[in-house]
Amino acid sequence: MQVEASGAGRTATSPLPTPLLDAQVAQASTSKSVAEAQVADLSLFLQSSFDAGSYVSGLLADVDSGFAETGQQAVAGSSAKHLALTPSSPTRKPSISLSTPIDTTTEAADATTRKRQQAQEDLDLSLAISRLNLAIEELNRSISTQVNANAPDLLRRTSNLSLMQTGIGETQQGLRGLDEEVSRLRAKVHVPFVRVVELQREMKLFDGAAELVRRTRGVVGLARRLESQMEALFARKDGGGRADADGEAEDAVVGQVHERDLSRAALLVAELTSLLDAERLLQKQEGETSLLDLKLIQDLIPTIDSARKTIIDYMEDMIVRGLRDLSPLMLGSSLQTAFNMRMLPTLVQDLLNDLTEVVKERTAAAFDLDSLAQQLKLPLPSLDAPAPTSYSAYRSGRRGAAHDDELRHQHQQQQQVWSDSVWKKLESLVAVEMGAVCSKVYLLEKVLKLKTDSETGVNFLDAALEVLGDKPSYTFWLTFAQSLQQQVSAVCARSAWLAQLLSVGGKAADGYPKLIRLFQEFFAKISVYTDVQYTASHQSPETVILLKGLGSLEKAYVEKITSRTAEVLAQALSSLTAASGPGNGARRVVVREEEAEAVVRSIANVLDTTRFDPLLSRAVVVQCTALVGQFAARIEAVAANEERASEQVLERLRNMLPIKGVDEQTEQIIEGLLKPSTCTSLPNA
Repeated sequence: MQVEASGAGRTATSPLPTPLLDAQVAQASTSKSVAEAQVADLSLFLQSSFDAGSYVSGLLADVDSGFAETGQQAVAGSSAKHLALTPSSPTRKPSISLSTPIDTTTEAADATTRKRQQAQEDLDLSLAISRLNLAIEELNRSISTQVNANAPDLLRRTSNLSLMQTGIGETQQGLRGLDEEVSRLRAKVHVPFVRVVELQREMKLFDGAAELVRRTRGVVGLARRLESQMEALFARKDGGGRADADGEAEDAVVGQVHERDLSRAALLVAELTSLLDAERLLQKQEGETSLLDLKLIQDLIPTIDSARKTIIDYMEDMIVRGLRDLSPLMLGSSLQTAFNMRMLPTLVQDLLNDLTEVVKERTAAAFDLDSLAQQLKLPLPSLDAPAPTSYSAYRSGRRGAAHDDELRHQHQQQQQVWSDSVWKKLESLVAVEMGAVCSKVYLLEKVLKLKTDSETGVNFLDAALEVLGDKPSYTFWLTFAQSLQQQVSAVCARSAWLAQLLSVGGKAADGYPKLIRLFQEFFAKISVYTDVQYTASHQSPETVILLKGLGSLEKAYVEKITSRTAEVLAQALSSLTAASGPGNGARRVVVREEEAEAVVRSIANVLDTTRFDPLLSRAVVVQCTALVGQFAARIEAVAANEERASEQVLERLRNMLPIKGVDEQTEQIIEGLLKPSTCTSLPNA
């Protein structure tokens, strides 16, 4: 104790480094806590109320609680192995130490005090040892009691454990056998399955490569056939060109010699185009291999495009020549080529658009008054003759009259020149230009109707109508009628003289009848190669559509030629009205025989004038019927007025009856004579 005290004093007084000083302080604190625990254990045995049984019971309770906590931790560890096990706190108190705590604070103590303290310590120690012996004996008895009480249970559990170990061994042996069986099954099933999957993957790659090779072989084979076909095409063209040097050899070669080769080449190009289009769709899809990625196919694409352009050029040239020469053979070959190229509907639509555009342009050119004025170098004439230029010329007597006659003569001559030019243009438009366009349209429709693909059985006209909607002939007539109506309306609105020239006419043979005769000649000309008919008994719908476009001119002409009939009916109506007026005595509402004959004669003359055209005659009949209907309505109105007037007179006479000096019978006779029917049937005064 002195050594420790001296050491502690040296530690407190000697200068040491800071880390070493901290370590010594920590060691001193630990020693102090241990000493305090020993003093506490010793004081427990030195208490006057110490009971060995209670002390042993407390120790056993601590041990049992420690076992319970250990079991709970084991269960928790088995259910959740990922949780960390924390060590339990010590249940037993620190061991009993016989050493007394050392008072390190006192440097020197009195010897007497130390002896007294030593004696007290020895006494306490012997007392504590005796009590400890009692506690040990009590503990032994408790242990014996527990062993005797729990021995059967322990033996039973031990036997259960031995049986469980036997079952666990068998289970482990079964698991080892199961593992061996799983290994054998894996070797028999899993490994072959993995191999099969790998082989399937390789087979899929091989199939894709084979499919790619197959498609490539098809495209390359078609391309080689196309090259040979194009070489044969050019070889025949060159041979035909050397054989015929008169300028018509090219037409014969293109129209006859090349037709089969060109159709075959077009079919090959169409097949190649469809294959390449399908490859372009595959190229856009992710994970698909396209032929367009192969350099072999990329080198063939320019050749295919060049062949396609050449075939289209030949086809268009054949179409132009076939329509120009009206050759069904050449036109049919070109249409077959277009069908093989999968562009027949588009080609027919383009051709029809071009022809209808020609119709519009030629119709507009025929009614182009500005161009005609520049060509004639004359202004457009007016409807009336020009007035005198000045008042002095009007007052100049014979000189002025001669000048006016000269102006009228110039105006008439100008009108005659314009009239001849206009009719010449219209005749050229209807008979020549529209006849040529009509022949081309009907030839195109006829070839389309007769042509049928030998492989697919598709009719060319049916294939074209899927895009066109209407037949080419109907489109031609409708376009011609609309263009004619539009141009006639425009020129008639611009010039009153031209409207009169085309409708009423300046001479007996001019006007609308002359225009109708032009169209009749046109219909007769095209009826040779079309089914268009225009006779008194039958008019084709196409002719009706065209002539309805001239409805404004027809209306003006019909009103002009039926004006005489309207005048005769008006005179008859005025005579009836005058005869039935007040102060004229007896009245009449019946047309005289000579008036009726005049009406019938005028209608017959009009019908005889328009007998050459059935549609015009029909329009005249409709107009005359309307005039006669109006006349009949006016007569009925006059008769109704006369009947009302007669009733008023009769009422007045009745109011005057009875007359003085007249008997009843005489009054009845007078009343009978005054009836409306009797009054209206009286003769003229």
